[in-house]
Amino acid sequence: MRATFPKKAPVLLLASVLMIGASASAATIYDNSVHDSNLRFAATNEIGDEIIFAGSERVLTNFSFEYWALNNGTTNASGFSPTVSVRLRFYLNDGPAFNTFATPGTVFYDNTFSITTPTDRSTLVYTAGADFPAGGLFMPVISNMTWTVQFSGLDADDSAGLDVYYPPVVGTSPAELNNRRDDYWDFGSGSPVLKTNIVDISFGARFEAVPEPSTVVFGVLGGLGLLVLGRRFIKVSK
Repeated sequence: MRATFPKKAPVLLLASVLMIGASASAATIYDNSVHDSNLRFAATNEIGDEIIFAGSERVLTNFSFEYWALNNGTTNASGFSPTVSVRLRFYLNDGPAFNTFATPGTVFYDNTFSITTPTDRSTLVYTAGADFPAGGLFMPVISNMTWTVQFSGLDADDSAGLDVYYPPVVGTSPAELNNRRDDYWDFGSGSPVLKTNIVDISFGARFEAVPEPSTVVFGVLGGLGLLVLGRRFIKVSK
C-alpha cells in the first residue's frame, strides 16, 4: 500500500513546531516565590538581587515579582500618591568590582510601570508580546545577573518595597556560593554598592524562558529531514 502526504506538510510542521517551541517548552530557570520569609524590605533607593539561573534557556517569556505599596501603613487609596511608579531593570554583572565582586553594569531591559492603588501584596507579571518582544526577551546571560526595582512618585506618607523570600527552589545566587546570603545591591549613592542585612535576604521573583530560536530551528530541521527521507522511502516501496 502506498501512502501519500500533502505537499505542504513540511511547512505546516515547521510552523506548528515553532509555535510549540515558543510556548509549551518554557522552563522555569529561577524561582524564589515559594519560601515566604514573612519579611518586607522598604525600597527607598534602586535595589537589586543578584541571581544565578538554572538550565540553558535564555529567551525570557515570563517574569514576575512581588511588591507592596502603602499609604500610612494602610491600603487607603484616597491618600495614596497618584504618580507612583516602579522601574524594573535587568543588568549584566559586568561592572567594576566592589569588594572583589563584579557590580551590575550593562542594562539589557528597562521598563516603568504605574502603580495606581496601594496594595498589601501584589504580583507584577511581565510577558512576551506585552512587555517583552513577541518571541521573548533574549538575555545575554551565561549564569548570573541582577534584577532591580526603583519606586518613585511616593508622597511623604507613602512607602513601597519588595517581599523577602528565601531560599530559591530553582536557580540560586552568589549568596549561596560565597556565603553572601544577607546581601543585596543598593544604588543610592549613584553606583551599585553591596550592602548587608541581619537576615538572609532575596526578593520574591520568578523567571521562565525558552531556548534561543536557533536551537528550536535546528531541531525542527532535523525532524523535517527525517520526514523527507520517510516520504522517499514510502514512495519507492511497493
